[in-house]
Amino acid sequence: MPVLHNALAVANSKGGVGKTTLVAHVAGLAAHSGWRTLAVDLDPQGNLARDLGYSPDSGRGLVAAALAGAVPEVIEGVRPGLDVVPGGPETARLADQMLLDVVRTADASGLDRLGASLAPLAADYDLVVMDLPPGEAVIQRAAMRCARFVVIPTTGDAAANDGLGGVFGRYMAERAANPELEVLGVAVTFVGAGASAMLRAIRQELAEMLEGSVTVFEPPVRLAKRAAMDCRAKGLLAHEYEAAKAQAPPWYAGARGESYAHNASGLADDYQQLVGRILASFSERVALAYR
Repeated sequence: MPVLHNALAVANSKGGVGKTTLVAHVAGLAAHSGWRTLAVDLDPQGNLARDLGYSPDSGRGLVAAALAGAVPEVIEGVRPGLDVVPGGPETARLADQMLLDVVRTADASGLDRLGASLAPLAADYDLVVMDLPPGEAVIQRAAMRCARFVVIPTTGDAAANDGLGGVFGRYMAERAANPELEVLGVAVTFVGAGASAMLRAIRQELAEMLEGSVTVFEPPVRLAKRAAMDCRAKGLLAHEYEAAKAQAPPWYAGARGESYAHNASGLADDYQQLVGRILASFSERVALAYR
């Protein structure tokens, strides 16, 4: 199975760590920076549709294409330069079929259905970002067999770090099939303001768990519940939400309009800096591979 050298998978075996929102921001900000970008939603929850503001999908088209060895259809122009392969509840059926293939053939080649389906499509993009489900180990394995890089988000608590460890273990196992696979780094999410001591503890724990061999990206994404909820409800990325807030009339003008979270600009800055570092590392690793 050929490796998709422009593919970045985002995964944690625990939900609720900001994985899908990170996928949306990596894809959206890459496209905003001029990269031709494809986001692939492999999570049966299909929440990427909420974060990017497109109509929800069942994932049936993605599943049918992968099982038939065909190229999946995309939703074009979700943002300028950003297309999406939508997922949804039907995506779980892909995991079931791939697992059946593995059991039936007593080898893991059935997991290559996903990469074979995405390969012709991926060739048209600078970056392919895959949102992996926390509860579908088969889909995580299939994605790691074809992706070039993995980013693992964590909130730093014990359960999220257990999920990080699970993904790291799966990564180590799949490197036999895909020796080019690398963990690009770990992104720390949902950190409370002023929690510098906790953040130091998180970094130390991650360094010990990963034996200091994996980058922990700076900065962490702050905990901003109101802004995050508003962004998802409106289908806006943090910088888009910040721009909408800037255009809204001030409260003292007496106009009745939508209210916005006060920490919108801080959240937008966190994502812009974090994604900038992720994309810089991605570009550097890709460039090294072709030297």
